Amino acid sequence: RPRKVQCGGVGIYAVFRVRLALPLARRRLIDGVTGRPVPHLDVEAIRRPSYVPPGYRFRYDQPGTGAFPEFPFPPVTSRDRVSSTEVFGTSDDRWLFITQQPVVPVRWPAGFKARSVTVHEDPATAAAGRLLTWNQDGLRFTVTAAPALPLSELLAIANSIRR
Repeated sequence: RPRKVQCGGVGIYAVFRVRLALPLARRRLIDGVTGRPVPHLDVEAIRRPSYVPPGYRFRYDQPGTGAFPEFPFPPVTSRDRVSSTEVFGTSDDRWLFITQQPVVPVRWPAGFKARSVTVHEDPATAAAGRLLTWNQDGLRFTVTAAPALPLSELLAIANSIRR
């Protein structure tokens, strides 16, 4: 039986815990009622950072669908993808979001200014101390901060996420 989570202004997510006889691997997950593929993200694949800046504490995991990370602003769009966002906060209302989702094409808005950097020797994109995103092992990782953090802090967080 699914556990449903609902937030104001956000769609409803059904969270299932399923034990498979064999790993899902590259097989498609199909809805037995509709016959349609089910977007999913294996929680065993979610990677956690070993570093967050002083004062930040883990608050909660947030499942998502249909959008590239929305915090602190939506820089790109994607559809029909699932994601997992780890939310970290401080006592003085500073926020850090680490989102993981299957790799999707990125469409940056007109006028978006970004800088090319590297994370684990992979190409990455950084913007105004608020966003750092890169692809790694079939996942798109995005670290966002509100208010902005120095790029060195975003890179330290990103590089602490193990391959």
